[in-house]
Amino acid sequence: PRGRQLMSEWIREQGRFRPLILAALRKHGLPEDLLYVCMSESAFNPWDYSRTGASGLWQFMPAGGKVYGLHQDYWIDERNDPEKATEAAMLHWRDLYDRFGNWDLAMAAYNAGHGAVLKAIAKFNSNDFWSLVEYENGLPWASQIYVAKAQALSIVGRNREFFGYDK
Repeated sequence: PRGRQLMSEWIREQGRFRPLILAALRKHGLPEDLLYVCMSESAFNPWDYSRTGASGLWQFMPAGGKVYGLHQDYWIDERNDPEKATEAAMLHWRDLYDRFGNWDLAMAAYNAGHGAVLKAIAKFNSNDFWSLVEYENGLPWASQIYVAKAQALSIVGRNREFFGYDK
């Protein structure tokens, strides 16, 4: 029941930002299913702040936000600006996909950082996400769950009627 309640709330909340995010994904030629990564990251709350310092719809860490042009100072944190953060996230997603060549590894890198994924690829001589999951300490546990969760959210989100979320 708790999971069903959460998913219902997330689907309802996406209505505010869905057009913005889908337009950006289309503009950059990225898969529309990345909308559900945003759902997983922040539940579509632009003021969401993690205990590790990530903030905004796309949960940019301070350094990552700066890399993609999001200004942060005492008064302003553009990581919390839905339009600017979404544009920065699109650039970040494109960079990750170009670096790793598939979306599973790109999602793992979005969660753990590209360095952790590069280290796993080098250590186990494999660029297959699901093979890296099989190795103990192949990829961080949180990233393994992160990719599976994003895929599950996408399946449910694209098949709402089948899963009972059509209302």
